Parts: sequence; structure tokens; C-alpha cells
Amino acid sequence: MTSPKIEALTKERGSVYGPPLRNHSRTARLWEAYMANRQDSWSALTCVDVCFLNILQKIARAQEGHPHRDHCEDIMGYAQNILEIWGHDRPPRD
Repeated sequence: MTSPKIEALTKERGSVYGPPLRNHSRTARLWEAYMANRQDSWSALTCVDVCFLNILQKIARAQEGHPHRDHCEDIMGYAQNILEIWGHDRPPRD
């Protein structure tokens, strides 16, 4: 049983991101592509991977067709987190 507050939030988010099944299925497909293209797809996820996956989730939400400034701001925030984690302004070299 869900509370009226949770139901209202779910309805509001659904109007922006689409129904949960479609939204999370789209996100899963993007994440699967990311995982398949990692250098070592069987290794444990890193904190940088999590940032990239969060960016992909924001992209999946934006693909629903309801543009929100929040999507881009969050993507910029995750990208900034990656740079902080790397400790400089460009990716590490092999």
C-alpha cells in the first residue's frame, strides 16, 4: 500500500519521465551498452562508472521528450564529479 504523497510523486515524475516500465527499460538498455563497451566488462564498477551511469539515466529521462533544465544541470554535476575523482581536467592516460 502506498501513501497519497508517494502516489502524487510517482504521478508527477511519470508525467515527466514516462511510465516506470518504459523509463527504466530505456535506462537498462543504455546501461547494458555502457557495460558491454567497458574495457573490462567483468570488473567491479568504479565510482567513475557510477557517474557515467547516472549521466545515462538522465539521458534516458530526457529522451522521454520533456526537456528540463534539471537534466543538463545534473549531467554537468556528474561530469564535474568525474573530474574531481580524476583529480584534474582531463582523463587519465594509459
